[in-house]
Amino acid sequence: DSATVIASCLGMVQGSLSRAIMELLAALCTVNDGAGHEYVLNGLSNAQRDLGETVRFSTLVLMLEDEEHPIENQTACLTLINAIISTADEVHVRMRIRQDFINLGINPILEKVKQRSEYSNELQSAVTVFEEESVEDKAELTST
Repeated sequence: DSATVIASCLGMVQGSLSRAIMELLAALCTVNDGAGHEYVLNGLSNAQRDLGETVRFSTLVLMLEDEEHPIENQTACLTLINAIISTADEVHVRMRIRQDFINLGINPILEKVKQRSEYSNELQSAVTVFEEESVEDKAELTST
């Protein structure tokens, strides 16, 4: 499907085109009352082979970690990660997806981002969103 083709392009392009793909996927997550989220999630899962991933989402984590990527691309990457997590309807699904990213080592990467003052306010804000939504989901999970 088209989401798979779009997601597969993440491994083939760089620069502003890579950023545009991540921004498009993040926007698609928010459309159609959850259907967009499933569409993007399925596309990323299906693209796993094309991206050479042994673990789903590893390309996104590597892109976020790579300080050679422009800050705008890292911001778009973390925005996409946040969209993938936050647009899931069920707290259990959000926690599972977030755990996938944690297992790939996103937390030390976010700590490094927070320590580097040259990172943009937008990237710092995306880090805050990731952390705050994690706390909110844990609270929601324990209250149910």
